[in-house]
Amino acid sequence: MNIALDLHVMKRLLFSIVLCAFIFSDEYSYSLVDYNSTSPTYGLDVWDPEYLDYITLHYFSSQG
Repeated sequence: MNIALDLHVMKRLLFSIVLCAFIFSDEYSYSLVDYNSTSPTYGLDVWDPEYLDYITLHYFSSQG
C-alpha cells in the first residue's frame, strides 16, 4: 500500500468513528446523586434537565 491510500483509509475510519459518536451521543442520559455537602443541590439527583444547554465533561473515578 502507498501512503496516499493509507491516509485515505485513516480519514474514512476517523469519519466513521466521529459519525457514530454523533449518532449515539444522546443515548447516554443519566443522573447522579450530588454527594458534595457544600453544594446547593446536595442529596439531589443532578443532571437532567438542568444541564441540557451546557457543554459538559464527564469524569468517573473511584477512591481505591
